[in-house]
Amino acid sequence: MSVCTSNCATATLSVVNLRTGSMTQILPGVLKGWYLPNGYLLFVRADLTAMVAPFDLGTMAITGPATAVLDGASIYASFRTLPLLAVSRTGTLLFARGTANAGQSEFVHVDRQGLASPIDSSWSGSFINSFAVAPDGRRLAVGTGSTGGGLSVYLKQLNSGVFSRLSFGGQDRRPAWSPDGRTVAFVRDSLNGGGAYGVAADGSGAEKLLARLDVPIQEVAWSADGQWLVLRTDNGTSGAGDLIGVRINGDTTPVALVASRFTEMHPAVSRDNRWLAYISDETGGNEVYVRPFPGTAGGRWQVSNGGGMSPVWSPNGRELFFISGGGNLMVAELRTTNGFEVIGSRALFYAGGYNLDLFHQSFAVAADGSGFIFTRQRMAGAGAARPSVIMVQNWFTDLKGRLKR
Repeated sequence: MSVCTSNCATATLSVVNLRTGSMTQILPGVLKGWYLPNGYLLFVRADLTAMVAPFDLGTMAITGPATAVLDGASIYASFRTLPLLAVSRTGTLLFARGTANAGQSEFVHVDRQGLASPIDSSWSGSFINSFAVAPDGRRLAVGTGSTGGGLSVYLKQLNSGVFSRLSFGGQDRRPAWSPDGRTVAFVRDSLNGGGAYGVAADGSGAEKLLARLDVPIQEVAWSADGQWLVLRTDNGTSGAGDLIGVRINGDTTPVALVASRFTEMHPAVSRDNRWLAYISDETGGNEVYVRPFPGTAGGRWQVSNGGGMSPVWSPNGRELFFISGGGNLMVAELRTTNGFEVIGSRALFYAGGYNLDLFHQSFAVAADGSGFIFTRQRMAGAGAARPSVIMVQNWFTDLKGRLKR
């Protein structure tokens, strides 16, 4: 049995039968859960409150009232989606505690060993996990702002350099670079549907409507030849997260690339333009898949096992990176000379301390393939420390006492 959280419009705690693959939904609005050997279910709600409740493995159901064991102020979470908490079979509890500077994030470069260094220590903001690295590696396109105060796309010169505004629509986010580095595409939604717009990266000329759908759009990705945009529809609307292709020139009729009753998200086209990576919850929880591109009906291969999100291709196309269900940054080694084959996968480092977004891409690969770019929450106060790790031994004994009160 495995306890997991599926990435639906509202995160739902589910139990997976590892023998049959069947999934039973337990609770909505839960970020993460653990089955405890003392017969209880530990779970963390969206407000970061940790709860325990009696759980029957036979019926796969909670059999009594839930009790709070850690309040929301006690647990630190990455982007308020992955609570940093774990418990051993013998009853040792570990959790991270810290106060984040709400809404303030900073960009970091992380090498393959997990060593992080700030890109520009003087620069932070509300970046809403919305950024893309230019093909030349010298610039970042960044979405920043808030839905109430307006969203815009900016350009940041790397590493130190100016941070200048590029879009002025008021609801602009999820930027994506054209392969030649001349244009930045971004998403702009309205009550009448969604549009993907493009603007010259040097600020010249007016913005241009590249594609439009009659439903809101949440993500946009370019094909490597610059001839296609891959759009992901909103997972809260009819269609529930479909992947739609639109040609930039010629026949611009939208084409369903991956459209089903399940939720598909996080599209990424390989650098050789042959493959489309994405995630789907068709098995009950999100996993990473790859299909041929643009002829997506020609095959389907599962890359992750036990959960996966945010697939990103390496510059040489021989690796696919993604975040595992446990929060690790994974690398899948590929063979694509004659078809598609995953020849191995391994964890590079734990990424739970960075901003991980359930519904959008969470990181980028550096243009030279030397590492990765993430955002992380900046701690409150000048010189404030990173989250501290708290260890509680014999926690099951303490828990038993609390539940008897």
